[in-house]
Amino acid sequence: MDQINAEVDCDVSRLDFPLRPFKARAGHSFVALFRRVPADVTGLFVRVFKGNGAYFDVTGHEHPDGGWTVRIPAACFPNVGEFSYEVHAVAADDQPTAIGEGRLLVGPFSTTTAPVAPGTVQEVAQLPCEGGGFVQVVMKYDGFEWMPEAVVSATANNGTEGE
Repeated sequence: MDQINAEVDCDVSRLDFPLRPFKARAGHSFVALFRRVPADVTGLFVRVFKGNGAYFDVTGHEHPDGGWTVRIPAACFPNVGEFSYEVHAVAADDQPTAIGEGRLLVGPFSTTTAPVAPGTVQEVAQLPCEGGGFVQVVMKYDGFEWMPEAVVSATANNGTEGE
């Protein structure tokens, strides 16, 4: 049995109704299985919002049965609180399409048995760049909180690094 924290039934004909809430725990990963996603969409991802308007985009993985699994890293849940999430995809006409949105409730939970060391890096997402390469979004623990960083691959920007 795979880790599934929430099974979410999507209904794009009722975008005014929220999707099932996520009940995650601070500092721990969360896996959602999205069912009833339209068969003609691709590139599904979940946008996880933080309280200050920042967000993380986490890519989904399609299954042969039409479901999509999204494994959200622990770094996306640095703080306890009530937030939101959105489910995005690309429609058959290559246009962005809304799949739905819902509440994200992050509750407290003890940290792992070993404390997180300052400088620890957790990958959040990889975004492809035109012409090859990618921008990797990571969270880096500075000893007090997780801070976002972006790393540009060496093959992006025509072979230049760090631009």
